[in-house]
Amino acid sequence: MSETIVFVKAGGSFITFKDKPFSVNYSALDSIREALSMVQNRVKLVLGNGGGSFAHYIVKTYSSSSTGAFLTLCQESTRRLNSILVDYLVKHGFRTVSIQTSAIMVETASDFMVFHYPIVYALKNGLIPVVYGECIYSEKNGYRIVSTEEVFLELARFVKPNRIVLLTNVDGIYDKNPLTHSDAKLIERIDQENIESILERLKEQSSSDATGGVYGKLLFTARISRELGIPIYIVNGFNTESVVNAVLGYGSVRGSLIDLSQ
Repeated sequence: MSETIVFVKAGGSFITFKDKPFSVNYSALDSIREALSMVQNRVKLVLGNGGGSFAHYIVKTYSSSSTGAFLTLCQESTRRLNSILVDYLVKHGFRTVSIQTSAIMVETASDFMVFHYPIVYALKNGLIPVVYGECIYSEKNGYRIVSTEEVFLELARFVKPNRIVLLTNVDGIYDKNPLTHSDAKLIERIDQENIESILERLKEQSSSDATGGVYGKLLFTARISRELGIPIYIVNGFNTESVVNAVLGYGSVRGSLIDLSQ
């Protein structure tokens, strides 16, 4: 596939209210719809969504349950949120299809095994496949919680994107939590020159999250950029202009650009 391919993640903190279990932020879905309407015929898209208040409540409440019980609840909750997003987009005219992550990705004793063909054929047929962070099967411990970013990285080994765009409820990576600190400063570019100092600063402020706080997310996002050699944008999903420009790869973008490709 020679066309431009962009992976776009709708973060859990963007599409849900994380302090209220099983809550959906429909204003966020409206924003996604608006942005996609401007880019869907100009690039090929692979969408992904985080677990937000669906997955995190289950992980927090039931992770000590038996493997079978936990897998059932985790997969049901993540599948439900993904279905809400996909069904919403289909209702508004988009050719989105849900791809169950645990059906195409498992963890072996040494690596991940990925059945990537559903993504490839969906793209060839002009569809927008939508994956999601989930509890997948693991040869090691019975199950493994994978973030959408991890799913993107493994898929990108077969379907290489030109860039990745992560949609959040804030403008990007800040030097401190912008929701609680009025003096927080947006870090507009993260590269080889400043990544270590930024990670050190964020590590001191890391918060709990089923798949890691801001520190953990940046650490893994930097790894993706380095391994794939592509730029990654983190932008506010409600800023339609920045989302569109980030997806298309040009124009003004308010957000954080992570580029460790050099």
